Amino acid sequence: MISPAGERVEAHPLHALLLPGQRLGWQYERAEPRPFPDQRPALPPPRQADFDARAAHARAVRRGLWIGARGLGVAILLACLGWAASGASSTAEFGAALLRLAGALGAGTLLLLGLIVTGYRYAVARAAKPTCLGWFAYRWTLHKWERDAAAFTAAEQDRLSALPRWRAAGPERHELRLDVFGGSHWGWAGLLTVTGAGYLAQHGPSLVVDLTGQAVAQDLRDLCVAGGYPVDVQQAPEDCDLLDGLAGPDLAGVIVEAVHGDNSALRTERATDQRILTAIIGALGDTVTLPRIADAIQVLLHAPGAGTHLTTTEHTMVLDELFADDTRTHLLGALARLDAYLHPLHRMTGVPRPARAAVTIVATPDTSAYADLIHDLILVWLTHRITTDPAHCRTLVLAGADHLPERHLERLADVCSRRSVRLIMLWRHLRDTGQRALGAGTTAFMRLGSAEEAQRAADFIGRQHRFVLSSLTRTTGGSHTRTESIGYSESTSTGTSHGSTLSGTMHTLLDTAQAWSRADQTSRGQTTATNTGTSTADTTTWSDTEAVQRVYEYAIEPTVLQGLPEYALLLARHTATGTTVLALDCNPAIVTLPGVEMDPQPADPPSSTDGNETLPWTTGRAAIDHTPPPAFPPATPHVPVQWVEDPPASQQPRQHPLGGQP
Repeated sequence: MISPAGERVEAHPLHALLLPGQRLGWQYERAEPRPFPDQRPALPPPRQADFDARAAHARAVRRGLWIGARGLGVAILLACLGWAASGASSTAEFGAALLRLAGALGAGTLLLLGLIVTGYRYAVARAAKPTCLGWFAYRWTLHKWERDAAAFTAAEQDRLSALPRWRAAGPERHELRLDVFGGSHWGWAGLLTVTGAGYLAQHGPSLVVDLTGQAVAQDLRDLCVAGGYPVDVQQAPEDCDLLDGLAGPDLAGVIVEAVHGDNSALRTERATDQRILTAIIGALGDTVTLPRIADAIQVLLHAPGAGTHLTTTEHTMVLDELFADDTRTHLLGALARLDAYLHPLHRMTGVPRPARAAVTIVATPDTSAYADLIHDLILVWLTHRITTDPAHCRTLVLAGADHLPERHLERLADVCSRRSVRLIMLWRHLRDTGQRALGAGTTAFMRLGSAEEAQRAADFIGRQHRFVLSSLTRTTGGSHTRTESIGYSESTSTGTSHGSTLSGTMHTLLDTAQAWSRADQTSRGQTTATNTGTSTADTTTWSDTEAVQRVYEYAIEPTVLQGLPEYALLLARHTATGTTVLALDCNPAIVTLPGVEMDPQPADPPSSTDGNETLPWTTGRAAIDHTPPPAFPPATPHVPVQWVEDPPASQQPRQHPLGGQP
């Protein structure tokens, strides 16, 4: 980065936040790679004719195997006979011949079996494969598919690497008011750094009022100084001049509004204080400061040592000519009240400030007994300043608006809306004034620790209809049946037969004693049968039933709001179609990561009074390199930029990852 003097200096790690953009944080987008659209080519099936031919060949081979096995058996039988015959001398030659024949037949049979087995295996394998031409075509198609898939995967990785992983988001251009409820001082510091830098670069001068007493704008101040923007830091009430540009009735009205706050019932007291202050301011001439006004009131009260800030002429005029004795006596109560309120403001010295700073930070203590009075006075002064000169404040940030008077806040919001000044209010709690301001503008929520406040936030975000699982039913049943049967049967049969036979020669037939023979036969049978049968049946049934119902529940549960991370922010938008909730992360360190988009929407030109005015800090300020810096290692927080007025590192409080000091 180049400084205004032309010297090269080290850039701030978060300098990319100074790019124009109305952003509140980033939304993480998970990019998933798309699958390759073409399917992997399948193995082509063989032709049916080839398959049938090979199947027939396989069957023929199987038949050949049976024939070869039988031939081998015959060869073995012949070998045995030849071996047995070779033992006899008379048949030696015949046995040797049989052995030679058996050997030749066996060798041929074994060779045939080997060829048949090999052919069978080859036929079976070819039957399951395509033809040779189809196989080579398939291999070529597969190679082309693998090459296209690899090219698609590489192109998809290039596309995903070019997509932003963190997309900036924020209010719409026409949304001028933003209310942020909840969060811690560390979360507010990150939000102000992200939002304030983008609003400053896009819309122009910004005014940050820190009512927390925790220096939540310190990181924003460091970033703007490193970027070459003029920054004016004022510590109220010592450094700031809250009466700058006020005169006469306006000055008196500011003091009266600050003293009485929301107490509008006591109109008589307000009118009396207005009358007293108007008379005193008129008597002091052109040099009007709070110490001089307080000194004049003490002169009217005859306080010892009063009048040190007044000239002799002014002392005489205030004491003798401003009010009659009876009137002054009647106004003693009002004078004492004004003196009590204005006494702690005597330290407002009205130190000259820069003519026109890009960022003005007004910080107030949170332990002063008169903090409420200072806050009210600052609020009324802001209303008057924006009313009279809105070009010097295009963005107003109120950090810690919980205890500000509701009447003054409404008036300030109306003035900002009429002058097109963007108003950002940070509320620590969602109660009292903050609860009544809910929904007045764009609303965002950070972590809300209180259960009651989280419930209110969830009610504001709203409910929605959804279908949820209401009941789950599981039914299991079974039956067991066993049947046994036994049968017995028995049958008996009896038979008798008689027969006579006449046999013999003719001359013997006359002799009946020899010719006739008689035979008797008796048969009896019995059958017994026994039948036994057993049957068993088991039956098991089961069923699972799910029932869903339409319910009307919170879009965001209160427990979710209570458990948000420190830099998490939920941006809620109510539209005609329903409620839209964006989950954002306002950690400024995200800008150092790769794939971060900085512009949530087209940037508006910087605001000015006539549309052609050049902002004063754009001339001669440090040139900023808009290229995002390399990402830091996740485990190494960056070292904060040390300025001359910063205390030594050993005296600084706990550092958060951005190096600020809330």
